[in-house]
Amino acid sequence: YAQLAAPALPEAPRQVSDVDAIAAAIGVDPADIGFDGHRPNLVKAGNEFLFVPLNSLAAVSKSMINPAAREKLLDAEGLVGAFVYCRGGVSATAAFHGRMFGSPASGIIEDPATGSAVAAFPGQLVTSETFEDDTHQWHIEQGFEMGRARDLFLEADLVSGTLKAVRVGGHAVTVSHGMIEI
Repeated sequence: YAQLAAPALPEAPRQVSDVDAIAAAIGVDPADIGFDGHRPNLVKAGNEFLFVPLNSLAAVSKSMINPAAREKLLDAEGLVGAFVYCRGGVSATAAFHGRMFGSPASGIIEDPATGSAVAAFPGQLVTSETFEDDTHQWHIEQGFEMGRARDLFLEADLVSGTLKAVRVGGHAVTVSHGMIEI
């Protein structure tokens, strides 16, 4: 796990109420958005992401970016991307299954493993659910729809109802390397 310092801890989420715009941007029905107290929120932990809870694995799998609607939604907010997720996943140990669609400015259409979004995810979780003060752990899977399945592991420490530490870990592979001569 990589420990995140205090400045990178998730800030208080900002709720996003335009469910129709979100649904248009990610290619789902507005009725697919939200479950068990989870609603769309903007969460910042260094980078800012739009977290979009979807009510099923099928909804996450069918989500597809509409480039024009994505640009309008994400660029208007200056976001790195939209992280769509549902409870559970393909793996029996997964607490959540997610996809991260990047903003046009980021140059990333979809990312198979997004540590910065997962680092912000506890901000979404503590806004959506009730947790006891303790260290909490979640297995989050991502990249399945791209054929690049990845497992991310998240830990968060809550003290007096406040996030005090966030740790993100997982497995990585080298996709390229290079050398620059100056």
